[in-house]
Amino acid sequence: MDIAVPSETWRREVVALQADPDLLAVMARLFCVACEDVTARGLRRSYVVDEDLLVAPRGRINVAQIARRPGLPVPVPCRFDEHTADIPINRLLRTAVERARRIPSLAPVWKHRLRAQLVALADAVSPMNDFTWVPTWQPGPMERHYEAAVRLGHLLLRHASVRDAAGDVSTKTFLLNMNDLFEKWVTRRLAEASHDVAVIAQHETTLGTSREIPMEPDITFWRDRQVVAVADCKYKLMRDGEGNNPDYYQALAYATAYDLADAWLIYARFPGDPVGSTVEVRNTDRKLHTISIDLTGPMDRMLEQVKGLAREIGVMRIALPA
Repeated sequence: MDIAVPSETWRREVVALQADPDLLAVMARLFCVACEDVTARGLRRSYVVDEDLLVAPRGRINVAQIARRPGLPVPVPCRFDEHTADIPINRLLRTAVERARRIPSLAPVWKHRLRAQLVALADAVSPMNDFTWVPTWQPGPMERHYEAAVRLGHLLLRHASVRDAAGDVSTKTFLLNMNDLFEKWVTRRLAEASHDVAVIAQHETTLGTSREIPMEPDITFWRDRQVVAVADCKYKLMRDGEGNNPDYYQALAYATAYDLADAWLIYARFPGDPVGSTVEVRNTDRKLHTISIDLTGPMDRMLEQVKGLAREIGVMRIALPA
């Protein structure tokens, strides 16, 4: 899950929590620590255009609104720039804090710490219901310290369902799309391991010459504006080192659309299982490669496997001599 949270933050905080069986409570605790780091450094503030009726005028007086009303209106309609902490990133944190506090299994000490964060975020009063901007959000120079808190808060708001159930039994869930997480993690790590190659996720293309049959491969590798490799991630286990037939058809379509000799299918596997295999397609010069990553070991070992995958694909970052 370090694809959603900076690795150093995730690794620093998760060590003390790795034996906890309640993932939802763990996520709330991680979010609380990240949020405390934000408020300790000071909330980000920005100028926001506001309109209000003021007894003591400020900013620009709304003359058009006055003209529509006879006499001298008091208070006066004004339009002004407010330097405020009531901005989207702070609203998201406050909304996530309120959600985290409702987790039944969270220890009282953590609920107390979250209440303190509500006080620190008291200026973010506007409701926040739209979180679609978070996946594409890139923190500016003054927002770097927000990244871990915003990413974790978004995870809680997007995946946590905390509600009372009918009857005598209450339930809580924290749902993660493992297909999505696996794809994003592999994509990011391949980008880090690749040299002079742009790694693009979900590139839009078509199979037909007249743009029929749209496709979006999970990962494409670009060099000098040309696709040099294409891969698809499958959060499933291979069978004896081989993939599933529909996956091969999909990979063959990608290789054909990009006019590549090779296409790659990336799976998960258990220790001791075959790493992968290669299928040469009849009546063509194309090859379909399956390769898998053992997800049962420590992070460092998984990263080494991704580097090996980058080496096989031919995009491995090469260390230059000093």
